[in-house]
Amino acid sequence: MTSKKNKFPLKSRSRVSVRGRALTRRIADYFGLSYPHEFTSAASLLIALILLRVITVTHYKFVADESQHLHVIWGWARGFVQYRDLADNHMPLFQILCAPIYKLIGDRGTILYWMRIILQPLYIIAFWCTYRIGSLLFSRRVGVWAAILVGLSYDYVFCSVEFRTDNLWAPLWLLCLSVLLGGALTMRRALIAGFLMGLCFGVSMKTLLLVMSILIGGSVTLIFVGRERLGIGSGLVQIIAPDVGTVMGVLDGEQYEGKERVLSAGIHTFVQTSTDTA
Repeated sequence: MTSKKNKFPLKSRSRVSVRGRALTRRIADYFGLSYPHEFTSAASLLIALILLRVITVTHYKFVADESQHLHVIWGWARGFVQYRDLADNHMPLFQILCAPIYKLIGDRGTILYWMRIILQPLYIIAFWCTYRIGSLLFSRRVGVWAAILVGLSYDYVFCSVEFRTDNLWAPLWLLCLSVLLGGALTMRRALIAGFLMGLCFGVSMKTLLLVMSILIGGSVTLIFVGRERLGIGSGLVQIIAPDVGTVMGVLDGEQYEGKERVLSAGIHTFVQTSTDTA
């Protein structure tokens, strides 16, 4: 009787192990990873990345930028206005989005820990976008290793855990690139990418350099590859081309329709200037 009873757990364990191996093999085949060594290495590094993330969120020291951003968010939560009542050199979108969350959590000594934890979904988005861009340009295997290696890079490990504007800005920009690389540049795709790019500007004016790189790279690609092979409609080119000239003119500090570009205290505004002088 005891021998018969002992056989059933062995059979159930063997079935579970067979199913587990089959599942992991399917996952490895989907991502183009060799089984079992490369898949095991990637899975082990991913687990290590998760554990490292938990440790850095709770134990990595706070820097001055984190308290600066939190001070501005504290002001928004109490009715103060950035730039007018509180000095700051950043664009306002990050602080405005975090103000309701701060108000919900309330004043407490562990508030910076909570704000770090709230940003972790953005880290997952950046991780996925890195994989997505790598898989679109090369293969799923490249995307997996790109995401893991970027996540394990020394500077990114510590910078990405901090409560700072870059950790909203980077996922938005990577989402923008994912949209642009995801297929033919249709009107719908261009509008989504433009919306994400506008959100990037709302977080950081560093977006200006990245937009210039896209304009230059896109123009060179359009010239050497051709509109037909890229799947870009002529109507979209006619709409975008004048806007590119307008953007470049504004970047040069030129006046455009009586409006002058002003950069003051980190906020990008257009101040109406009168063309008639009395």
